[in-house]
Amino acid sequence: MGVSNTLGSNLFDLLVGLAFPWFLKTLLSGEPVHINSNGLKYDSILLLGIVAITVCLSKKNERESFVFMCL
Repeated sequence: MGVSNTLGSNLFDLLVGLAFPWFLKTLLSGEPVHINSNGLKYDSILLLGIVAITVCLSKKNERESFVFMCL
């Protein structure tokens, strides 16, 4: 179970699934990988807003907060 947890974890997916191909491209081409992050600010604000609403709803009504988190 420990091995499958390590190989299937999100950290492993991010470090190997993203970093290794970028490393190979940089190694082979000699140019850095350009990452387009134009919408990152809006995505972060939206994520934090959803988390804040969920926390506020969970204090009031557990059923509503569960439905909101499932959406």
